[in-house]
Amino acid sequence: MYYIYICILFLVSGQAFGLDQTARLQKELSALKNIRTDFTQTIFSSRFGDEKAQGTVTIVKPDKMRWIYEVPEGRIFLADGTTFYRYDAKDKVEQKSSQKELMQDPTSFFFLWDNIQLKDHFTVSKKSANQQQTTYMLIPKDQDSDMKEIELTVSFSPFAIHVLETTDQLGQKNRLEFSNSVINSTISDTVFDYQKVKKTLEKKDESQEKNRHDQPGVS
Repeated sequence: MYYIYICILFLVSGQAFGLDQTARLQKELSALKNIRTDFTQTIFSSRFGDEKAQGTVTIVKPDKMRWIYEVPEGRIFLADGTTFYRYDAKDKVEQKSSQKELMQDPTSFFFLWDNIQLKDHFTVSKKSANQQQTTYMLIPKDQDSDMKEIELTVSFSPFAIHVLETTDQLGQKNRLEFSNSVINSTISDTVFDYQKVKKTLEKKDESQEKNRHDQPGVS
């Protein structure tokens, strides 16, 4: 669950940008009110091996998000504005915690903040760029931040977020690749109704389990 918290962060010289050079990125992030997108996630671990996952995510500023996993199937991470939920339909395991406490570090949740100013919280540099995409490096100014660095790959005209890779203070890397993104669309609040989402996944899991038992030779 820790790495999902970090992933809600949501962004060819190695020198820090001035205000004018970060203005375009700042403008686009400020204009971003919501996003729906498919994601592929890789958590890198030399000790345990890389962990891969995929699914869909919906984020609405300033405080709502929903991650539904297809791999591993039946996993939910959902924040409804007051409470953060984690649920696994297969194991019927549910956890919840106060969202306010989890979002106290703005560098870990800059993607959800409406009016966050990058210059106040990060040292921003451009790592690489081509005609299609630009990769930024964001280094938190707060030494107590959970994050060591954030790499954000975006494109402009139209604005799109392609990759978000975080490295925490222990060196753990978490990479999210986004595709089929829809930005600033109409999103109903029912998307973040935890009980409805949970019930839908439970019904889907029950239906799949029934179909498996109904197959010939399966008892």
